[in-house]
Amino acid sequence: MHRNFMILDAMHVFDVHGAAELVYGGILGRLMKRTTLGRNIGYRMTRINIHRIQWYKGRPGKPKLPQIRAGDVVMKNGWHVLHGQLFKAAIVRHASGFFKHLAYTFLNGRGEFEDHMYKLVSSLDDIYFWMYGSLPGDRGRFLSSSERAGLRKAILEFGWHYQWCRGFSRRVHFLGFEVTPTVHKTQHFAMLA
Repeated sequence: MHRNFMILDAMHVFDVHGAAELVYGGILGRLMKRTTLGRNIGYRMTRINIHRIQWYKGRPGKPKLPQIRAGDVVMKNGWHVLHGQLFKAAIVRHASGFFKHLAYTFLNGRGEFEDHMYKLVSSLDDIYFWMYGSLPGDRGRFLSSSERAGLRKAILEFGWHYQWCRGFSRRVHFLGFEVTPTVHKTQHFAMLA
């Protein structure tokens, strides 16, 4: 599998108005409703942004996710999506580690739905590691068989946990984790890996 070919496809399916924005929007939408984070949405967003600042302080040189405002978690046809002029492909891609940290801090171990949200963003972070984890010159132009196996596993786990999150969302009447044609396409990446 040619690494540069996969990067272009991954960008269109995961990064740019793709699955990552739905995952991040779903997580933020749930956090914005958690009263344990604060008495109102403004306070909850402040806490989330404090975690964002602290997380990036420990990672100098990494492209930084801009401040997240409540208005950046938009309702696209009623569904929670992280969207805005500042959230472009490279930023969305580099944000997976922060959202993994956020989900671990506020969601993991707090219920089955929350655990699946953490596992979902963890698998997305793993996908980005296999796709972009190091410069192509560091690992070669083509994915090795072990790299393909790691990527395939991460993609399949992503699909598994995405479906669980969608099911839990439906059960609790939360419009998060919409299954779009782009999300559906993410599942076909496993056949390429």
